[in-house]
Amino acid sequence: MIYDREKLSDKILLKNIMFVACMNPKSGSFNIDIRLTRHFTIVSCLTPEKEILRTIYQQILMNHMELFDKAN
Repeated sequence: MIYDREKLSDKILLKNIMFVACMNPKSGSFNIDIRLTRHFTIVSCLTPEKEILRTIYQQILMNHMELFDKAN
């Protein structure tokens, strides 16, 4: 339910909607209205280190390359 800030007696009932959002942790505004964040599950992830990313992409590439003929 959303209320009009000017006329608190006016309200809008929202049904079957989904919000998805993301933020860049290194730039931009970090101030988010608490009235907005109450609608979200907040998940925070740090950027992986280079070695971790290398391992992830190496595994993906190795598994993909197995599909090709090794004789070529």
